[in-house]
Amino acid sequence: MSLLADLEAELYRKDRVPVPDWLSWVSEDAPRIPSLVMCTRAALEPPKRWRRWMPAEDLPYQATELAGVYLRAISRLQLPKRRPEHFLWRQRRDTDLLLRQPPRYWQGGAVEGELAYIDLDRAYWQIYSPATLDLIYEPDTGRASAGRVEWLESKEPWFRDDKQVRNYVVGKCRRRYSARVVGDAVNRVEGGNHWLQPHLWAWIQDTLGAVAAEAVLDFGACLAASDGVILPLERAEEWREHLASRWHLTSRWQARGWGVVQGPGCWQIGEERARAQPTPHPTAVPFPRRDVREGLRRNREWLLEHVTTL
Repeated sequence: MSLLADLEAELYRKDRVPVPDWLSWVSEDAPRIPSLVMCTRAALEPPKRWRRWMPAEDLPYQATELAGVYLRAISRLQLPKRRPEHFLWRQRRDTDLLLRQPPRYWQGGAVEGELAYIDLDRAYWQIYSPATLDLIYEPDTGRASAGRVEWLESKEPWFRDDKQVRNYVVGKCRRRYSARVVGDAVNRVEGGNHWLQPHLWAWIQDTLGAVAAEAVLDFGACLAASDGVILPLERAEEWREHLASRWHLTSRWQARGWGVVQGPGCWQIGEERARAQPTPHPTAVPFPRRDVREGLRRNREWLLEHVTTL
């Protein structure tokens, strides 16, 4: 049986009492239940004590649920401890690493000409999948040590091609708390998250920052935001080859052609326009130092060679 089948079996319990309409049940009866656990702004993860009332054929499990069960499953399969969530005790102490942000750079002024927008394909997944859940990151050197809990079946379509699942496992490792709500009102915030992993979050953001720094400093990119950059069209193919050979990252064309860039969230290249709201005066996120960037690149090569992602 595959790991996905095991996860679904844990989500879909056999002792659930049939409910005619799950959506109407959530809207009418769920608010009467004392509390719900809000995992994200858009998704609710029901507690175990009343999840059993939902039938398997009517309950559409959400990415938030699947991500949480996935983290628990891969840790139990690869660690001998009875309560494996405690293996992240060392990483949870460095909460200052959660302040790391994705790269953000804008050279200022207005840029016009033949431009290209290149972003990474499944950026977060490409970065963390060769590593481990319990890695320890050294921000001063860019080195991340390999842990024991690998991302099992992370290359399977059910994981790789589902953006919510593959990104929410990282989001779950970043969230510090759970908000408990009654109906539509939040009544208190509870601390504690077994899967809090600041090192994983900081390592991903610094890797993105190192990639963006090379695009700006070596390839003349005028804008860098998270995993995407805008640079001259004549250097776009060279940049994609650089990503593949130096960082072992695949990229994709987001837009190309004649364009005008006036800032983050305010650009048009060919027929593509920015989807985000314009940011007149963006706050730049500093790039990692040159030695840290080189350490991140060498460390990624080492992880790709020594860590086997099943």
